[in-house]
Order: sequence, then C-alpha cells, then structure tokens
Amino acid sequence: MAKVKKYQTGGDVPKGMVKGEMTGRFYDKEAMAKHDAAMADAMDRQSGRGKYAPKQNPAIANKPLSDTAKKPTMKTGGKLVGKAKKFAALAPPKNKITFADKIAGAKKRK
Repeated sequence: MAKVKKYQTGGDVPKGMVKGEMTGRFYDKEAMAKHDAAMADAMDRQSGRGKYAPKQNPAIANKPLSDTAKKPTMKTGGKLVGKAKKFAALAPPKNKITFADKIAGAKKRK
C-alpha cells in the first residue's frame, strides 16, 4: 500500500476513508490500497522490474562455472617422447617444442 500522508487522514476525513492527493475526494482505504497495488504492478510490467524482470542466464552473466562443470586441462611440464622429442631437437632449445622447431621442420621436408 502506498504511504498515506497525514493530511489524507486528518480530522475532516471520515473513519476508514482516505482523501485523494490530487482530487481531494474521499476514497475507501481498501479500494485505494487495491488501486495503488494495481498501479505499482502496471508500472513494474511496463518498466520490466519486480516480478516482470527478465530472468538472468548464469552463462551470460559471466558468473564462474561450478567446480563440477570444469573441464580437465592438459598437464604441463611433462617429458617429451618419441616423435615430439625428435621434433623438439630440430632447433634450440632442444628440450622444448618452439616455433623455431616448426620452421626448421618445414624447411627440412623440402
């Protein structure tokens, strides 16, 4: 219910009634409360607030995913074996695959 101001329920206003702010007419308190609630609901609907606010999708809201939804990542720092070891040895550093290895490998195959 909207906040009723003091002059709306002053001495000249009958019991159970409210004086309209702009019109000065007398209204039943319950009817005025229903009217105020309906107006607030209509304003919420028009502006998209309150119960009419759009639902937020957590994927769009940039919220972090839960721990159960995390995908496994590759391990880093493992030893090179087989073809990867040979490929890494094409250019320095010999123990790590670099872009230089890729270039050296492309030139070697020609």
